[in-house]
Amino acid sequence: MLGHLTTAVPARHAADISGVVPTASQIGGSIGVAGFGSLYLALATSDGAGHAFAVTTLALGATALLATLPAYVANHRPGAIDTEPARLTPLS
Repeated sequence: MLGHLTTAVPARHAADISGVVPTASQIGGSIGVAGFGSLYLALATSDGAGHAFAVTTLALGATALLATLPAYVANHRPGAIDTEPARLTPLS
């Protein structure tokens, strides 16, 4: 994914993107763990661990399915992927 993003922007912004993407991914992962963990713990105290696991797994699966649509659209729209790699210019 990082390779796709760094080739989709002008070469002068590739270094910025290569730092922003992992940071955003880590923040998103933390929010996801907190959200799904809270869901599990809220259900486990009232409905039991088995039901909490089933509902949390269903929520994770639904989230994964919903994430496939924007990923597909981003990769299949015309001109979305620049097949020409960025060229580095030597410093003079």
